[in-house]
Amino acid sequence: MVRENKDIDGSIVTYADKEIENFLVEGIKKYFPNDIIIAEEGSGGANDIFSAKNKFIWFIDPIDGTRNFVSGIPFFAISIGLMEDESLKFGIISEPMQENVFYAERGKGAFKNDVPMRVMPGDDMDENLIILSFIGKRNRITTANLLNKLVRTRVLGSAALNLCLVAQGKALGNIGLGFHTWDIAAGTIIVEEAGGKISDESGKSINIFQRDPLNIIATNGSVHDKILKEVNIAEKQPILGC
Repeated sequence: MVRENKDIDGSIVTYADKEIENFLVEGIKKYFPNDIIIAEEGSGGANDIFSAKNKFIWFIDPIDGTRNFVSGIPFFAISIGLMEDESLKFGIISEPMQENVFYAERGKGAFKNDVPMRVMPGDDMDENLIILSFIGKRNRITTANLLNKLVRTRVLGSAALNLCLVAQGKALGNIGLGFHTWDIAAGTIIVEEAGGKISDESGKSINIFQRDPLNIIATNGSVHDKILKEVNIAEKQPILGC
């Protein structure tokens, strides 16, 4: 039985979230006691990234895609990212139901189950998938506008695994709106090391220390500017029909 409750921001928290997070935090603290840990449920002890400046900072999402997990949909992940001197250095994402592990280290490439990954080539947005994900009412409207405009889209429910789909060449891009650092830290370096590009909605590099929720655009690079344009148009429009 999955027990759940709502966090202060309305997101779902399960017993499994807390148990997995506690296990990971305890393991990191055992071997790296001086490192800072930013964890979704707060058990890392550093809830505010802006007061957590340190040489090494870990980002943990114990279950990315909790709604899928609660609903029995096997598309969720455990995500861990590591920052050194304010630069992402390592990321690992476990997809337990499919027994997949995605990981990347800065300058050493990205891998799925020890097999190298690369983003897909090309720029055909009509024939290849664009994955959408969002948190928040305003972002729901933007996403609805994108669904009306883009030809081949999916909303799958896991920010971390969405980024892995881009990294392994199964999707041309991912538009993620309203996320937190622990949602995207590991996936960011995995996409970059797979040859992809990732930015905020203005085209600037992702700022992990941004206080507001993060909007991210991850692509194979070739379609990045095209997708940025579509996102900026969608953000300014009311929902179709309203």
